[in-house]
Order: sequence, then structure tokens, then C-alpha cells
Amino acid sequence: MPFAKPLGRRHPPIVANVGDELVVAIPETGEILIYDLDGKLLSKQNIDWAKDYVSVEEQKEIQRNAIERYRNIKEPRFVEWASPEENRAARDYLVREMEKDLEKISKPIRMPFFSTLIQDSDDNLLFFEFPKEEGANKFNVWVYQDGGQFVAQSSFHVEGYELEIKNSKMAFHDGYLYALVKKKGAEGVPLRVMRFELKGQ
Repeated sequence: MPFAKPLGRRHPPIVANVGDELVVAIPETGEILIYDLDGKLLSKQNIDWAKDYVSVEEQKEIQRNAIERYRNIKEPRFVEWASPEENRAARDYLVREMEKDLEKISKPIRMPFFSTLIQDSDDNLLFFEFPKEEGANKFNVWVYQDGGQFVAQSSFHVEGYELEIKNSKMAFHDGYLYALVKKKGAEGVPLRVMRFELKGQ
């Protein structure tokens, strides 16, 4: 299922220091709270660009797309040491299991409003949405001015690399994303530092 990771997990508040104030963002509720350094609440707002559920039809469409992607892999290499026949059998089994999961989709899924946030080189806060499909890395840019506001939405696409969305493995600087990623299928050392261009929505 595409949403297995966010389900069944607690998503604790995330804290960022912007200037002389603390921004506390709560994924479960979509609240953004701003405090001074003495702990006094200065303001509060709610995210309005996200909904906290994924409909049955959206889930089915995402699952159908995922099934089609796997079905179209001509020479899969899920396990390096396995034979081509074994890898094809693994692909076919995975597709059958995904088709069974598709039939079980029957109710909307509650989702947190965002997965994480990362601070960029200009002290903007980038709120990452949960990707509905693999590689769909979309985020919303929140600029702290006049109490804070969302001013843009952007995205980037990663193909051929494994990327973890977390502060320790990525940095945003002057409109580019720099990330420590694993190159899929690489021999030797798989880690790479890559620069990705951001695309506005």
C-alpha cells in the first residue's frame, strides 16, 4: 500500500528556530504555533493547503499506477544474486499481491497534514507533503513575515536514487536542493551528493 509508512505512527511536533522565535508545527493537526524564547505564545495558524485524508478513489488510482509501473519492468533486479527467472517471478508475485490490496481499498485514509519540515538557507520553512506516489517530492514554502505565510509550492523529482527526506541528509541553498542519496544498483560505494533543481507549481 502506498501509505503504509504514515499509517499507525505518531508524528510528533517539529520545532524550528527562526530569528528570535520558535516555530512549532504539528503534523497531526496542521497547527503552526509561534513562541518567543521565553515560551510565550505569540500567534497560531492552521495549514490550509492540505487535507487530512485520501479518498478511496485517489487510493485506487495510485495503486493502479503502482501496479502498472511494476508490471512494465521487463528485467527486474529485486535481488542481485537471484536469477532473471527468480526476479521475474518475484515481480509477478508482487503485482498479484498489489492487485489483492487494490480490491481491499474501501475507506478513506486519515493522513497527517505534512511529513516533515526543513529550514533553508534563507530561514524559510519547507513543509513536505506525504508523497502519494514514489518520487513525488512536493513541498510548500512558508516564509516567516507578518506572522508567517505560505507563499509558494515547489517540487523536485528523483529518479535512479534513493532519497530520505530529512534534515541530516539534505540542504536547500539559493534555490537548489543538495542531498546525500544512494544510487540504485551502484557497485562499490553507492552514496552520492546530488544537486536537484526545484520546480514551482
